[in-house]
Amino acid sequence: MAVAITDKNYLPNANSIINGNAELTAVSHRNKLSWALPGGGFTSSKPFAMAYASRLNRMITDNMRKQNVSLLWS
Repeated sequence: MAVAITDKNYLPNANSIINGNAELTAVSHRNKLSWALPGGGFTSSKPFAMAYASRLNRMITDNMRKQNVSLLWS
């Protein structure tokens, strides 16, 4: 899975959900507050988005551990 590397001056949207290394960006989708999911999907359920971000962070962390790598900025 590709992970976008953002500018170090990047400030997240106040409604974005950040969990460890995972971030789901808040967007307006069909005139509702939603969160963009990897692969082009959207959800307007905040509990679902928070659980998704948790699982995504776990996947990223596990893959980093398996590959014996760390983030460049940590």
